[in-house]
Amino acid sequence: MKRFIYLSIIFFFTTGFLWEDVTGKYGDPVTVIEKTSIGAITKEPEKYLNKTVRVEGELFDVCQDMGCWFSIKDSTGAIYVDLAMGIKFTLPKKSNGYKAVVQGLVTNEGGKTAIKIKATGTEILGK
Repeated sequence: MKRFIYLSIIFFFTTGFLWEDVTGKYGDPVTVIEKTSIGAITKEPEKYLNKTVRVEGELFDVCQDMGCWFSIKDSTGAIYVDLAMGIKFTLPKKSNGYKAVVQGLVTNEGGKTAIKIKATGTEILGK
């Protein structure tokens, strides 16, 4: 019986780490209600430059060192999201493939091809 209990405990801890729940709120609350498509931002960046936007989509290319940057895509395109080197918040490294809502400031550092969002808040919803 003791062996069963020990094995059960080991199983619980090892599988708990493998299936970490990453859903939740990170950073400031997302307060912008109107959703902006990523394609609209990348096609007309000057219209959104230095404005706070809300985008929704699927997370990919999440930084595997600290979780301090990622990309998000919707049906209209993809954009890089900077978390300012994780000073305020980071995302779990296992966030790739999750649906999310991101709020942040559209910036242009280095020309039209360097359009990105500096996130202030992110909510990971699920797969």
